[in-house]
Amino acid sequence: MSERIRAIAIITLLALAFSPNAQATLLLSESFSGWGTWATSPPTNWHINYTGSASTNDWYNGSWHWGWTNLLETDEGVPTLFWDPAESGVDEIISPVIDCSSYSAVWIAFDHSYDHYNGPYSAKVLGSTNGGGTWPHEIWSYNQISYGGFEGKRDSFDISPWAAGQSQVAIKWRGDGNVANINVWNFDNVAVHGFTDPPPGFDLHISRVIRPAVREKGDTSLNPTCIIYNNADSISYPYIRCRIKDFHTQQTIYEDIAEDHQLDPGCTVVDIFRTFNLEENMKYEIFVLVEHPDDVDAENNMMTRYSCTSCDEVNPISVNAPDSGQSGPFNPSAIFKEGTGADWACAAFFCKIETMGQEIVYLQAALQEHFGPNQQKPITFPLASLGSEDTYEITFWATDREGENISNPELVDTFNYTSGVVETPSTSNIDVKVNNRKINLTLTRSTQLDVRLYDVAGKLVTILASGRYNEGFYTFNPDVGSGIYFIRITTGGGNAFEKYIVLK
Repeated sequence: MSERIRAIAIITLLALAFSPNAQATLLLSESFSGWGTWATSPPTNWHINYTGSASTNDWYNGSWHWGWTNLLETDEGVPTLFWDPAESGVDEIISPVIDCSSYSAVWIAFDHSYDHYNGPYSAKVLGSTNGGGTWPHEIWSYNQISYGGFEGKRDSFDISPWAAGQSQVAIKWRGDGNVANINVWNFDNVAVHGFTDPPPGFDLHISRVIRPAVREKGDTSLNPTCIIYNNADSISYPYIRCRIKDFHTQQTIYEDIAEDHQLDPGCTVVDIFRTFNLEENMKYEIFVLVEHPDDVDAENNMMTRYSCTSCDEVNPISVNAPDSGQSGPFNPSAIFKEGTGADWACAAFFCKIETMGQEIVYLQAALQEHFGPNQQKPITFPLASLGSEDTYEITFWATDREGENISNPELVDTFNYTSGVVETPSTSNIDVKVNNRKINLTLTRSTQLDVRLYDVAGKLVTILASGRYNEGFYTFNPDVGSGIYFIRITTGGGNAFEKYIVLK
Protein backbone atom coordinates (compact mmCIF):
# COMPACT_ATOMS: atom_id res chain seq x y z
CA MET A 1 0.00 0.00 0.00
CA SER A 2 1.45 3.39 -0.94
CA GLU A 3 1.90 5.93 1.82
CA ARG A 4 -0.42 8.35 -0.02
CA ILE A 5 -3.18 5.80 -0.05
CA ARG A 6 -2.37 4.63 3.46
CA ALA A 7 -2.81 8.18 4.63
CA ILE A 8 -6.40 8.15 3.47
CA ALA A 9 -7.23 4.63 4.62
CA ILE A 10 -9.55 5.69 7.38
CA ILE A 11 -12.56 3.58 8.25
CA THR A 12 -14.15 2.74 11.51
CA LEU A 13 -14.98 -0.90 11.36
CA LEU A 14 -15.49 -0.74 15.06
CA ALA A 15 -18.51 -0.45 13.44
CA LEU A 16 -18.45 -4.02 13.13
CA ALA A 17 -21.55 -3.33 14.85
CA PHE A 18 -22.09 -2.08 11.31
CA SER A 19 -24.13 -5.14 10.37
CA PRO A 20 -26.77 -6.68 12.63
CA ASN A 21 -26.45 -9.92 10.65
CA ALA A 22 -22.73 -10.28 11.33
CA GLN A 23 -23.27 -11.65 14.90
CA ALA A 24 -20.43 -9.62 16.40
CA THR A 25 -19.23 -10.27 19.95
CA LEU A 26 -17.19 -7.66 21.80
CA LEU A 27 -14.13 -9.56 23.07
CA LEU A 28 -12.13 -6.59 24.38
CA SER A 29 -13.09 -2.98 25.06
CA GLU A 30 -10.76 -0.49 26.72
CA SER A 31 -11.24 3.29 27.00
CA PHE A 32 -8.35 3.65 29.50
CA SER A 33 -10.54 5.56 31.93
CA GLY A 34 -9.54 5.67 35.55
CA TRP A 35 -5.99 4.34 35.42
CA GLY A 36 -3.06 6.02 37.13
CA THR A 37 -0.60 8.40 35.59
CA TRP A 38 2.57 6.38 35.07
CA ALA A 39 3.67 3.13 33.51
CA THR A 40 3.83 1.68 37.02
CA SER A 41 0.01 1.71 37.25
CA PRO A 42 -1.40 0.43 33.94
CA PRO A 43 -5.12 -0.29 33.38
CA THR A 44 -6.48 -3.50 34.88
CA ASN A 45 -5.09 -6.62 33.14
CA TRP A 46 -2.84 -4.53 30.89
CA HIS A 47 0.95 -4.71 31.20
CA ILE A 48 3.58 -2.03 30.50
CA ASN A 49 7.30 -2.64 29.90
CA TYR A 50 9.34 0.55 30.09
CA THR A 51 12.92 1.82 30.06
CA GLY A 52 14.49 3.66 32.98
CA SER A 53 12.29 5.45 35.50
CA ALA A 54 8.59 5.77 34.73
CA SER A 55 8.06 9.15 33.13
CA THR A 56 6.50 10.87 30.12
CA ASN A 57 9.07 9.11 27.93
CA ASP A 58 7.29 5.81 28.70
CA TRP A 59 3.70 4.71 28.11
CA TYR A 60 1.74 6.80 30.60
CA ASN A 61 -1.70 8.40 30.95
CA GLY A 62 -1.14 11.46 28.81
CA SER A 63 -4.65 12.90 29.10
CA TRP A 64 -3.33 15.64 31.39
CA HIS A 65 -0.29 16.37 29.22
CA TRP A 66 -0.94 15.79 25.53
CA GLY A 67 -4.59 14.94 24.98
CA TRP A 68 -6.54 14.85 21.73
CA THR A 69 -9.26 17.33 20.97
CA ASN A 70 -11.53 15.26 18.75
CA LEU A 71 -11.73 11.48 18.65
CA LEU A 72 -9.99 10.67 21.90
CA GLU A 73 -10.71 11.45 25.50
CA THR A 74 -8.81 14.39 26.95
CA ASP A 75 -9.84 14.09 30.59
CA GLU A 76 -9.83 10.39 31.51
CA GLY A 77 -7.18 8.26 29.84
CA VAL A 78 -4.95 8.26 26.76
CA PRO A 79 -1.89 5.97 26.54
CA THR A 80 0.94 8.26 25.42
CA LEU A 81 4.64 8.23 24.57
CA PHE A 82 6.27 11.69 24.79
CA TRP A 83 9.67 12.88 23.59
CA ASP A 84 10.78 14.54 26.84
CA PRO A 85 12.93 13.60 28.68
CA ALA A 86 15.01 12.05 25.90
CA GLU A 87 15.70 8.38 26.49
CA SER A 88 16.62 5.38 24.34
CA GLY A 89 15.09 1.96 24.81
CA VAL A 90 11.97 -0.15 24.40
CA ASP A 91 8.53 0.84 25.70
CA GLU A 92 5.60 -1.57 25.36
CA ILE A 93 1.98 -1.66 26.43
CA ILE A 94 0.32 -5.08 26.13
CA SER A 95 -3.35 -6.02 26.16
CA PRO A 96 -4.92 -8.77 28.24
CA VAL A 97 -5.09 -12.21 26.60
CA ILE A 98 -8.14 -12.46 24.35
CA ASP A 99 -9.93 -15.76 23.71
CA CYS A 100 -10.84 -15.86 20.00
CA SER A 101 -11.20 -19.65 19.79
CA SER A 102 -14.95 -19.57 19.02
CA TYR A 103 -14.78 -17.07 16.18
CA SER A 104 -14.15 -17.44 12.46
CA ALA A 105 -13.40 -13.73 11.99
CA VAL A 106 -11.72 -11.22 14.33
CA TRP A 107 -11.29 -7.45 13.90
CA ILE A 108 -9.54 -4.82 16.00
CA ALA A 109 -10.23 -1.07 15.95
CA PHE A 110 -8.57 1.83 17.77
CA ASP A 111 -8.01 5.59 17.58
CA HIS A 112 -4.40 6.67 17.13
CA SER A 113 -2.02 9.47 16.26
CA TYR A 114 1.74 9.42 15.67
CA ASP A 115 3.87 12.55 15.21
CA HIS A 116 7.43 11.83 14.02
CA TYR A 117 10.16 14.43 14.56
CA ASN A 118 13.50 13.33 13.08
CA GLY A 119 15.77 10.30 13.01
CA PRO A 120 15.11 6.57 13.42
CA TYR A 121 12.36 5.27 15.67
CA SER A 122 10.37 2.01 15.40
CA ALA A 123 6.67 2.36 16.24
CA LYS A 124 4.51 -0.70 15.59
CA VAL A 125 1.34 -2.51 16.66
CA LEU A 126 1.95 -6.27 16.91
CA GLY A 127 -0.05 -9.43 17.52
CA SER A 128 0.58 -12.69 19.38
CA THR A 129 -1.24 -16.04 19.52
CA ASN A 130 0.66 -17.52 22.47
CA GLY A 131 -0.25 -14.99 25.13
CA GLY A 132 2.71 -12.71 24.38
CA GLY A 133 5.46 -15.29 24.13
CA THR A 134 6.26 -14.18 20.59
CA TRP A 135 5.00 -11.33 18.39
CA PRO A 136 5.23 -12.38 14.73
CA HIS A 137 2.14 -10.54 13.43
CA GLU A 138 2.43 -6.89 12.39
CA ILE A 139 -0.89 -5.03 12.51
CA TRP A 140 0.46 -1.53 11.81
CA SER A 141 3.82 0.16 11.32
CA TYR A 142 4.17 3.94 11.19
CA ASN A 143 7.47 3.69 9.28
CA GLN A 144 8.69 6.98 10.79
CA ILE A 145 5.88 8.88 9.05
CA SER A 146 3.43 11.05 10.99
CA TYR A 147 -0.16 9.84 10.92
CA GLY A 148 -3.51 10.92 12.30
CA GLY A 149 -2.86 14.55 13.11
CA PHE A 150 -3.38 16.13 16.49
CA GLU A 151 -7.05 15.05 16.57
CA GLY A 152 -6.27 11.37 15.89
CA LYS A 153 -7.95 8.97 13.46
CA ARG A 154 -9.65 5.63 13.81
CA ASP A 155 -8.71 2.50 11.88
CA SER A 156 -9.90 -1.10 11.84
CA PHE A 157 -7.94 -4.20 10.90
CA ASP A 158 -8.94 -7.71 9.96
CA ILE A 159 -6.71 -9.93 12.09
CA SER A 160 -8.68 -13.09 11.25
CA PRO A 161 -5.84 -14.78 9.30
CA TRP A 162 -3.85 -15.29 12.47
CA ALA A 163 -6.25 -14.56 15.38
CA ALA A 164 -9.43 -16.45 14.42
CA GLY A 165 -9.79 -19.72 16.32
CA GLN A 166 -6.91 -18.84 18.74
CA SER A 167 -7.38 -18.77 22.51
CA GLN A 168 -4.24 -16.82 23.50
CA VAL A 169 -4.40 -13.66 21.38
CA ALA A 170 -2.69 -10.48 22.63
CA ILE A 171 -1.97 -7.04 21.13
CA LYS A 172 1.11 -4.89 21.78
CA TRP A 173 1.98 -1.25 21.01
CA ARG A 174 5.79 -1.21 20.89
CA GLY A 175 8.22 1.71 20.59
CA ASP A 176 11.96 1.18 20.17
CA GLY A 177 14.63 3.88 19.88
CA ASN A 178 15.34 7.37 21.13
CA VAL A 179 12.03 9.02 22.04
CA ALA A 180 13.59 12.40 21.19
CA ASN A 181 13.11 11.38 17.54
CA ILE A 182 9.31 11.57 17.92
CA ASN A 183 7.04 14.23 19.29
CA VAL A 184 4.17 12.12 20.60
CA TRP A 185 2.41 8.79 20.02
CA ASN A 186 -1.13 8.28 21.33
CA PHE A 187 -3.85 5.63 21.02
CA ASP A 188 -7.22 5.02 22.68
CA ASN A 189 -10.59 3.23 22.64
CA VAL A 190 -9.46 -0.27 21.71
CA ALA A 191 -12.15 -2.73 20.62
CA VAL A 192 -11.79 -6.33 19.44
CA HIS A 193 -14.81 -8.04 17.87
CA GLY A 194 -15.28 -11.70 17.08
CA PHE A 195 -17.69 -13.07 14.49
CA THR A 196 -19.23 -16.51 14.26
CA ASP A 197 -19.92 -15.70 10.59
CA PRO A 198 -17.58 -13.60 8.44
CA PRO A 199 -18.48 -9.90 8.79
CA PRO A 200 -19.47 -7.96 5.73
CA GLY A 201 -16.50 -6.21 4.20
CA PHE A 202 -16.16 -2.47 3.86
CA ASP A 203 -17.50 -1.56 0.44
CA LEU A 204 -17.79 1.75 -1.39
CA HIS A 205 -19.58 1.79 -4.70
CA ILE A 206 -20.77 4.27 -7.30
CA SER A 207 -24.54 4.09 -7.20
CA ARG A 208 -25.36 6.75 -9.81
CA VAL A 209 -23.86 9.36 -12.13
CA ILE A 210 -26.18 12.37 -11.96
CA ARG A 211 -24.44 14.91 -14.22
CA PRO A 212 -23.80 15.02 -17.06
CA ALA A 213 -27.23 13.45 -17.60
CA VAL A 214 -28.05 11.22 -20.55
CA ARG A 215 -29.28 14.27 -22.41
CA GLU A 216 -27.88 17.73 -21.72
CA LYS A 217 -28.16 21.11 -23.39
CA GLY A 218 -25.10 22.18 -25.35
CA ASP A 219 -23.19 25.39 -24.65
CA THR A 220 -23.73 25.05 -20.89
CA SER A 221 -21.49 24.43 -17.86
CA LEU A 222 -21.92 22.02 -14.96
CA ASN A 223 -20.07 20.28 -12.16
CA PRO A 224 -19.85 16.51 -12.75
CA THR A 225 -21.86 14.88 -9.97
CA CYS A 226 -22.26 11.32 -8.71
CA ILE A 227 -23.64 9.43 -5.71
CA ILE A 228 -21.33 7.10 -3.76
CA TYR A 229 -22.59 4.60 -1.18
CA ASN A 230 -20.58 3.84 1.97
CA ASN A 231 -21.81 0.65 3.68
CA ALA A 232 -19.96 1.26 6.96
CA ASP A 233 -21.39 3.28 9.84
CA SER A 234 -18.40 5.63 9.91
CA ILE A 235 -16.83 8.28 7.72
CA SER A 236 -14.35 7.26 5.02
CA TYR A 237 -11.99 9.35 2.90
CA PRO A 238 -11.45 7.78 -0.54
CA TYR A 239 -9.81 8.84 -3.78
CA ILE A 240 -12.40 9.80 -6.43
CA ARG A 241 -11.68 10.41 -10.12
CA CYS A 242 -13.90 11.78 -12.88
CA ARG A 243 -12.85 11.52 -16.54
CA ILE A 244 -14.79 12.62 -19.65
CA LYS A 245 -13.99 11.57 -23.22
CA ASP A 246 -15.19 12.58 -26.65
CA PHE A 247 -17.17 9.46 -27.55
CA HIS A 248 -16.14 9.47 -31.21
CA THR A 249 -12.42 10.16 -30.88
CA GLN A 250 -11.98 8.59 -27.41
CA GLN A 251 -9.76 11.52 -26.48
CA THR A 252 -9.84 12.55 -22.81
CA ILE A 253 -11.10 16.14 -22.70
CA TYR A 254 -11.66 16.51 -18.93
CA GLU A 255 -10.23 14.97 -15.78
CA ASP A 256 -10.42 15.89 -12.11
CA ILE A 257 -9.48 14.11 -8.87
CA ALA A 258 -10.86 14.52 -5.35
CA GLU A 259 -8.59 13.22 -2.59
CA ASP A 260 -9.65 12.75 1.03
CA HIS A 261 -13.26 13.67 0.21
CA GLN A 262 -15.46 12.87 3.19
CA LEU A 263 -18.08 10.16 2.62
CA ASP A 264 -20.58 9.81 5.45
CA PRO A 265 -22.31 6.48 6.09
CA GLY A 266 -24.94 5.77 3.45
CA CYS A 267 -25.24 7.79 0.25
CA THR A 268 -23.19 10.94 -0.37
CA VAL A 269 -23.68 13.29 -3.31
CA VAL A 270 -20.22 14.18 -4.65
CA ASP A 271 -20.32 17.44 -6.60
CA ILE A 272 -16.91 18.94 -5.88
CA PHE A 273 -15.31 18.38 -9.27
CA ARG A 274 -14.36 21.46 -11.25
CA THR A 275 -16.65 22.87 -13.94
CA PHE A 276 -17.05 21.09 -17.28
CA ASN A 277 -18.22 22.95 -20.40
CA LEU A 278 -20.53 21.04 -22.75
CA GLU A 279 -20.49 21.76 -26.47
CA GLU A 280 -23.38 21.54 -28.92
CA ASN A 281 -24.00 18.31 -30.85
CA MET A 282 -21.55 16.19 -28.89
CA LYS A 283 -21.64 12.73 -27.36
CA TYR A 284 -19.58 12.21 -24.21
CA GLU A 285 -18.40 9.17 -22.27
CA ILE A 286 -18.25 9.83 -18.51
CA PHE A 287 -16.13 7.62 -16.23
CA VAL A 288 -16.18 7.83 -12.40
CA LEU A 289 -13.93 5.80 -10.08
CA VAL A 290 -13.74 5.56 -6.27
CA GLU A 291 -10.76 3.86 -4.58
CA HIS A 292 -9.98 2.99 -0.97
CA PRO A 293 -7.31 0.50 0.20
CA ASP A 294 -9.77 -1.24 2.58
CA ASP A 295 -12.48 -1.73 -0.04
CA VAL A 296 -13.22 -5.44 -0.43
CA ASP A 297 -15.08 -5.29 -3.76
CA ALA A 298 -13.51 -3.42 -6.67
CA GLU A 299 -16.18 -4.55 -9.14
CA ASN A 300 -18.60 -1.78 -8.15
CA ASN A 301 -16.03 1.01 -7.78
CA MET A 302 -16.47 2.44 -11.26
CA MET A 303 -19.30 3.52 -13.52
CA THR A 304 -19.48 4.64 -17.14
CA ARG A 305 -22.38 6.53 -18.66
CA TYR A 306 -23.01 8.48 -21.85
CA SER A 307 -24.33 11.98 -22.42
CA CYS A 308 -25.51 13.63 -25.62
CA THR A 309 -26.05 17.31 -26.41
CA SER A 310 -27.62 16.82 -29.85
CA CYS A 311 -31.33 17.57 -30.24
CA ASP A 312 -33.19 14.27 -29.94
CA GLU A 313 -36.40 13.67 -31.86
CA VAL A 314 -38.32 10.41 -31.53
CA ASN A 315 -41.69 10.34 -33.27
CA PRO A 316 -44.65 7.93 -33.18
CA ILE A 317 -45.37 7.18 -36.86
CA SER A 318 -48.12 4.52 -36.84
CA VAL A 319 -50.59 2.83 -34.52
CA ASN A 320 -50.43 -0.94 -34.04
CA ALA A 321 -53.26 -1.12 -31.53
CA PRO A 322 -56.12 -0.45 -30.96
CA ASP A 323 -58.02 -1.15 -34.17
CA SER A 324 -60.45 1.47 -35.36
CA GLY A 325 -63.18 -0.74 -33.92
CA GLN A 326 -61.73 -2.30 -30.77
CA SER A 327 -63.60 -4.94 -28.80
CA GLY A 328 -62.42 -5.78 -25.29
CA PRO A 329 -59.16 -5.00 -23.44
CA PHE A 330 -56.00 -4.36 -25.46
CA ASN A 331 -52.37 -3.26 -25.17
CA PRO A 332 -51.86 0.11 -26.87
CA SER A 333 -48.92 -0.06 -29.27
CA ALA A 334 -47.25 2.24 -31.78
CA ILE A 335 -44.17 2.38 -33.99
CA PHE A 336 -41.65 5.06 -32.91
CA LYS A 337 -38.78 6.34 -35.07
CA GLU A 338 -35.66 8.43 -34.43
CA GLY A 339 -36.30 11.58 -36.43
CA THR A 340 -33.06 13.55 -36.86
CA GLY A 341 -30.52 10.97 -38.00
CA ALA A 342 -28.51 11.58 -34.80
CA ASP A 343 -26.18 8.77 -33.78
CA TRP A 344 -27.82 8.32 -30.41
CA ALA A 345 -31.12 9.21 -28.78
CA CYS A 346 -32.83 8.29 -25.54
CA ALA A 347 -36.58 8.39 -25.04
CA ALA A 348 -39.35 7.43 -22.63
CA PHE A 349 -42.79 6.72 -24.09
CA PHE A 350 -46.31 7.72 -23.16
CA CYS A 351 -49.83 6.80 -24.20
CA LYS A 352 -52.99 8.69 -23.27
CA ILE A 353 -56.62 7.76 -23.98
CA GLU A 354 -59.41 10.32 -23.58
CA THR A 355 -63.12 10.40 -24.12
CA MET A 356 -64.31 12.80 -26.78
CA GLY A 357 -65.16 15.11 -23.86
CA GLN A 358 -61.42 15.12 -23.02
CA GLU A 359 -61.72 13.09 -19.84
CA ILE A 360 -58.50 11.07 -19.41
CA VAL A 361 -59.29 7.39 -18.81
CA TYR A 362 -55.82 5.92 -19.44
CA LEU A 363 -52.30 7.34 -19.04
CA GLN A 364 -49.30 5.00 -19.01
CA ALA A 365 -45.55 5.09 -19.66
CA ALA A 366 -43.30 2.47 -21.23
CA LEU A 367 -39.68 1.75 -20.44
CA GLN A 368 -36.95 4.01 -21.73
CA GLU A 369 -35.23 2.98 -24.97
CA HIS A 370 -32.14 4.04 -26.92
CA PHE A 371 -32.37 4.68 -30.66
CA GLY A 372 -29.76 4.67 -33.38
CA PRO A 373 -30.03 7.00 -36.41
CA ASN A 374 -33.49 6.66 -38.05
CA GLN A 375 -34.12 3.46 -36.10
CA GLN A 376 -37.74 2.27 -35.69
CA LYS A 377 -39.08 0.32 -32.72
CA PRO A 378 -42.51 -0.97 -31.70
CA ILE A 379 -43.43 0.21 -28.19
CA THR A 380 -46.16 -1.62 -26.28
CA PHE A 381 -47.96 -0.22 -23.23
CA PRO A 382 -49.77 -1.88 -20.28
CA LEU A 383 -53.24 -3.34 -20.79
CA ALA A 384 -56.11 -0.89 -21.32
CA SER A 385 -59.61 -1.96 -20.26
CA LEU A 386 -61.88 1.01 -20.81
CA GLY A 387 -65.11 -0.38 -19.44
CA SER A 388 -67.71 1.76 -21.18
CA GLU A 389 -68.50 1.48 -24.88
CA ASP A 390 -67.71 4.78 -26.54
CA THR A 391 -65.52 6.61 -29.04
CA TYR A 392 -62.08 7.55 -27.72
CA GLU A 393 -59.04 9.56 -28.76
CA ILE A 394 -55.58 8.00 -28.28
CA THR A 395 -52.29 9.95 -28.23
CA PHE A 396 -48.69 8.66 -28.37
CA TRP A 397 -45.53 10.71 -27.70
CA ALA A 398 -41.95 10.45 -26.37
CA THR A 399 -39.90 12.50 -23.89
CA ASP A 400 -36.23 12.83 -23.04
CA ARG A 401 -34.70 12.13 -19.63
CA GLU A 402 -35.63 15.60 -18.45
CA GLY A 403 -39.28 15.06 -19.34
CA GLU A 404 -39.23 17.32 -22.42
CA ASN A 405 -41.50 16.24 -25.27
CA ILE A 406 -39.33 15.18 -28.23
CA SER A 407 -42.08 14.01 -30.60
CA ASN A 408 -42.66 16.27 -33.57
CA PRO A 409 -45.55 15.79 -33.92
CA GLU A 410 -47.46 13.62 -31.47
CA LEU A 411 -49.58 10.87 -33.02
CA VAL A 412 -53.32 11.24 -32.43
CA ASP A 413 -55.99 8.78 -33.57
CA THR A 414 -59.60 7.89 -32.73
CA PHE A 415 -61.24 4.52 -32.26
CA ASN A 416 -64.53 3.04 -31.20
CA TYR A 417 -64.48 0.71 -28.22
CA THR A 418 -66.90 -1.96 -27.15
CA SER A 419 -66.62 -4.31 -24.22
CA GLY A 420 -68.08 -7.18 -26.28
CA VAL A 421 -66.17 -10.43 -26.51
CA VAL A 422 -66.44 -10.71 -30.31
CA GLU A 423 -65.23 -8.22 -32.89
CA THR A 424 -68.00 -8.95 -35.40
CA PRO A 425 -71.47 -10.37 -35.00
CA SER A 426 -71.91 -14.07 -35.59
CA THR A 427 -72.25 -14.92 -39.30
CA SER A 428 -75.29 -16.95 -38.34
CA ASN A 429 -76.87 -13.70 -37.30
CA ILE A 430 -75.69 -10.88 -39.58
CA ASP A 431 -73.51 -10.21 -42.62
CA VAL A 432 -72.22 -6.67 -43.28
CA LYS A 433 -70.85 -5.28 -46.56
CA VAL A 434 -69.99 -1.74 -47.57
CA ASN A 435 -70.04 -1.18 -51.35
CA ASN A 436 -70.38 2.00 -53.44
CA ARG A 437 -71.49 4.09 -50.47
CA LYS A 438 -74.17 1.51 -49.64
CA ILE A 439 -74.28 -0.40 -46.38
CA ASN A 440 -75.73 -3.87 -46.93
CA LEU A 441 -76.84 -6.00 -43.96
CA THR A 442 -78.12 -9.54 -44.17
CA LEU A 443 -79.85 -10.86 -41.05
CA THR A 444 -80.12 -14.62 -40.82
CA ARG A 445 -82.71 -14.40 -38.07
CA SER A 446 -84.87 -11.89 -36.30
CA THR A 447 -82.85 -9.71 -33.91
CA GLN A 448 -82.67 -6.40 -32.12
CA LEU A 449 -80.61 -4.12 -34.41
CA ASP A 450 -78.92 -0.75 -33.90
CA VAL A 451 -76.87 0.88 -36.69
CA ARG A 452 -75.14 4.25 -36.09
CA LEU A 453 -72.77 6.38 -38.14
CA TYR A 454 -69.91 8.39 -36.50
CA ASP A 455 -67.39 10.81 -37.98
CA VAL A 456 -63.66 10.50 -37.28
CA ALA A 457 -63.98 12.76 -34.24
CA GLY A 458 -66.39 10.26 -32.71
CA LYS A 459 -69.42 12.47 -33.13
CA LEU A 460 -72.70 10.72 -33.92
CA VAL A 461 -73.83 11.69 -37.43
CA THR A 462 -77.02 9.69 -37.79
CA ILE A 463 -78.89 6.62 -36.55
CA LEU A 464 -79.56 4.35 -39.54
CA ALA A 465 -81.52 1.64 -37.73
CA SER A 466 -82.87 1.05 -34.25
CA GLY A 467 -85.39 -1.61 -33.25
CA ARG A 468 -86.25 -5.21 -33.94
CA TYR A 469 -85.65 -6.37 -37.51
CA ASN A 470 -86.77 -9.63 -39.10
CA GLU A 471 -84.59 -12.02 -41.08
CA GLY A 472 -83.73 -10.52 -44.49
CA PHE A 473 -81.60 -8.11 -46.54
CA TYR A 474 -81.37 -4.39 -45.69
CA THR A 475 -79.62 -1.49 -47.46
CA PHE A 476 -78.69 1.92 -46.03
CA ASN A 477 -77.38 4.88 -48.05
CA PRO A 478 -76.56 7.74 -45.65
CA ASP A 479 -76.75 11.24 -47.08
CA VAL A 480 -73.39 12.58 -45.86
CA GLY A 481 -70.55 14.59 -47.32
CA SER A 482 -67.13 13.31 -48.38
CA GLY A 483 -65.00 11.90 -45.58
CA ILE A 484 -64.19 8.92 -43.41
CA TYR A 485 -66.83 7.53 -41.10
CA PHE A 486 -67.33 4.58 -38.80
CA ILE A 487 -70.42 2.37 -38.70
CA ARG A 488 -71.28 0.77 -35.37
CA ILE A 489 -73.64 -2.21 -35.64
CA THR A 490 -75.11 -3.73 -32.48
CA THR A 491 -77.26 -6.88 -32.39
CA GLY A 492 -78.18 -9.46 -29.84
CA GLY A 493 -75.25 -11.53 -31.11
CA GLY A 494 -72.49 -8.93 -30.69
CA ASN A 495 -71.03 -5.73 -32.08
CA ALA A 496 -69.26 -4.76 -35.29
CA PHE A 497 -67.42 -1.69 -36.58
CA GLU A 498 -66.86 -0.95 -40.24
CA LYS A 499 -65.01 1.92 -41.87
CA TYR A 500 -67.23 3.90 -44.31
CA ILE A 501 -65.50 6.16 -46.86
CA VAL A 502 -67.43 8.66 -48.97
CA LEU A 503 -65.85 10.32 -52.00
CA LYS A 504 -67.89 12.78 -54.06
